[in-house]
Amino acid sequence: MKRIQYLLVVMILLAAFIFIGCASAPAPGSGTKTGGTKAAMPDPEAALRAYDFSVLAKIEEKKLPRYVAAIVGDATELKEAKIDLGELMQDAINKSGRLTLVDRKSLDKIMQEQKLSLTGMFEEGDVRIGELAGADYLVLSNIISSSQQKVDKVVYDMMEVKVVVQIKLVNVNSGEIFVSVKGEGKSETKLVTDSDGNLVSGAVDFNNMYASAVLSAVETLVPEFINKFPAIGFIVKMEGEVLTCDLGSQNGIKQGAYFAVIRPKGATKHPVTEKIIGYEYDYLGYGTATEISGTTSKITVKEAVGEIKAADLVVSIQ
Repeated sequence: MKRIQYLLVVMILLAAFIFIGCASAPAPGSGTKTGGTKAAMPDPEAALRAYDFSVLAKIEEKKLPRYVAAIVGDATELKEAKIDLGELMQDAINKSGRLTLVDRKSLDKIMQEQKLSLTGMFEEGDVRIGELAGADYLVLSNIISSSQQKVDKVVYDMMEVKVVVQIKLVNVNSGEIFVSVKGEGKSETKLVTDSDGNLVSGAVDFNNMYASAVLSAVETLVPEFINKFPAIGFIVKMEGEVLTCDLGSQNGIKQGAYFAVIRPKGATKHPVTEKIIGYEYDYLGYGTATEISGTTSKITVKEAVGEIKAADLVVSIQ
C-alpha cells in the first residue's frame, strides 16, 4: 500500500513539473525569435565623418557632387596572355555606380598632348594626369604576380591559374594614397587524357583563363574600396516624411539603404596650399530608401533634427 502511495506521489510531482515547463515555454510566434536578424542601424553622424566631402565644393561650380576617377594602368603581358586590367577595372567600377570614370580616350589624348605616361606604380606624373583630366582620384592597378600549374586529380588533371592584383586609390588633391587593397584570383580548367597522355578534352585557353582569374580578383577587390565613396544626391521633392532624391539603381542604390540628410555650409581650405581639404555641413537626419527607380529614390525619414528642404543633400551610409 505504501509503495502504491509512493508511486502516486512521484507521478503527481512529475505531472506538476511538466505542467510548469509547458506554461513557461513561449507560445508559437511569440517571445524571442532566432535567425533573420536585421542589421543594426549605423550611426549616421559617425558614418559621415569617415567620408571625404571635399567633392561638395563642386556644387559651388554648379556641378553635381560626384567622385571622378581616372584608371591608371596599361595592358599587361602574362606569359601566354595579354590582359587589359584597366578595361576589367572600368567594367567592375561602372557596375557599382559610385565613381564617374574619365573616358580612357580622353585620358590618352591628355597623355599625348602633355607627353606623359601612365606607369600604374604611382609616380608624380600620374597625379599630374589626374589633375588635367579633372579627376578627384586615381585608380592604380597592377598584376603583381601570376602562376600556372597542372594539378594531378588521379582520374584527371586540373590546370590552375592564379594571379595577385593590387589596387591603389590616390587622392589627386593631396597626392596621398587613400586606400590600398590586394587580392588573389583563380581560374581552373579540367583536363582529361588517355592512357598515352594524349588530351581527350579540356583544351587550355590561357588568355581566357588569365582574364577570368584577374576578373575574379577585381570583382572581389572593388567592393572593398568602392563603399568608401558614398552616393551623394539632391532632394528634389518633399511630401510629408517622404522625400525624393536624384539617386537610383544606376547609382547602386538598393531597397532599405540608409541615407543621412545634410546641408552644405562651406569648404575648408589649407592655409598654405589653399587646396580644399574638407567641407563643413549640418546634419539634419536620416532615413531609408523605400521605392527605387533607375534615376530616383523615395526615402522615408526616420529621424529629423532640423528642417529638411528640397535641395538639401542625401548621403548613402553603410
